[in-house]
Amino acid sequence: MNHKTLQQLLSAYTDGELTSEESAFVREHLQHCAECTRSLQEIQLIRSDLRAAAHIELRPAFAQQLLRALRQQQQYGGWEAIELFTRRLVFALIIIVFIVVSVGSLGGSEEAIVFEPYLSGESTDSVATRVLTTGEISKEDLLLAVSTR
Repeated sequence: MNHKTLQQLLSAYTDGELTSEESAFVREHLQHCAECTRSLQEIQLIRSDLRAAAHIELRPAFAQQLLRALRQQQQYGGWEAIELFTRRLVFALIIIVFIVVSVGSLGGSEEAIVFEPYLSGESTDSVATRVLTTGEISKEDLLLAVSTR
């Protein structure tokens, strides 16, 4: 038998389920192998803890609390947790952008853009003059003014 097979036999050895030949082989191996001895001790410790836990009484509401916790875990498990994280991240980024824009607007007043130097020499009835005197300048209006110049 190889080492891996022997480690699989340790649980059966603890339960007394091995034949006398297999038990003798396991005992012989345990005398020379510290790793398998540690594994056997861990198995024995786990079994004794399980036996001790069999006598623990649970609160009456334990089952309901456990089911509630499992439902919450399923609700936010997997992709839902990623979606929740993403929503919180987007919200945090929106707040940061809002703060940056607010702080930036407190910095001072900007100078108004003066268009008169660019329009000098044009007649008073030009499209550019009419666009600038209406008070509202759109991108299309500026394009029209530049194209008719």
